[in-house]
Amino acid sequence: MTGIVLESVRKEFSGGVVAVNDLNLEIEPGEFVALVGPSGCGKTTTLRMVAGLEEITSGQVTINDRVVTRMPPRGRDIAMVFQNYALYAHMSVRRNMGFGLKMAGMPKDEIRRRVDDAAAMLRWNSSSPLRNTSGCPVTCPSRHVCAAVSMARSSVGVALAAARRLASDSCT
Repeated sequence: MTGIVLESVRKEFSGGVVAVNDLNLEIEPGEFVALVGPSGCGKTTTLRMVAGLEEITSGQVTINDRVVTRMPPRGRDIAMVFQNYALYAHMSVRRNMGFGLKMAGMPKDEIRRRVDDAAAMLRWNSSSPLRNTSGCPVTCPSRHVCAAVSMARSSVGVALAAARRLASDSCT
């Protein structure tokens, strides 16, 4: 099974501005992918097309071997982490990761499994409090937790990030 496939995807805005041209990308389940590049190169547009928030001009988007090119966002079962994010500081990392799933009415056992899977993929303890204890800027652990929230939310098991600079595990 393939997680996400983009085949010859193109996005052209009115006035002839091409944001994404002939993009071909295959992301396997469980893979973590970061789209990195200068402002205006099409990172966010690509993510919005995968999520169904932006209509593509041509090409095809497939998620879990299902063509979703014209499917609305709610039918894609995928989550997106935005550059401006909000976390609940009074909750543990685990509770932040599972909150959206709980609000969607998912059974507790499935929430626990997804949170555990995402935490294992990132190799960290999801029961840690959401506090900055490592001396990193507050945005560093927050970005990691937001990626984990997205990973737990999506049945595809793929997290995509669009940022000019992606924080590393060492926060450098």
